[in-house]
Amino acid sequence: MNGWIKLHRSLLEWEWYRDQNTKAVFIHLLLLANVGTSRYKGFTLSSGQLITSIAEISAATGLTSRQIRTAINHLKSTNELTSRSTNKFTLITIVKWKFYQAKTDGATNKSTSSELHERQTTDKQPTSLIEECKKIKTEEVKKIGHWL
Repeated sequence: MNGWIKLHRSLLEWEWYRDQNTKAVFIHLLLLANVGTSRYKGFTLSSGQLITSIAEISAATGLTSRQIRTAINHLKSTNELTSRSTNKFTLITIVKWKFYQAKTDGATNKSTSSELHERQTTDKQPTSLIEECKKIKTEEVKKIGHWL
């Protein structure tokens, strides 16, 4: 698979964040969800949907079937996802997919690729945090010594 997903820092405040199994299953499903429209065995899948099974999720995450079912029930109870099962697979829909993965308007902390390229090609190497702290400490010691 190619591409990436966004994980917003607000995830740290999400009610399931400390539940390792639920968090692992949710992030796994985000990574597998369709980005666009596709077809699978007569089903049209939209963005944020995927077809999987408990066994596939178990193999990928190392969690037991019971742990995965519990995690999916947690996610369904808070309307993070919906699921529809057949005897062969489960169709999962991440309810707020567009909200989670929408392009953001306005400023971000990201550098543009040209800014990144310029920064990487400058002759001056960035000072490490440790070196910067040593420099500040040395300057402070000199100032204090001046006052004595």
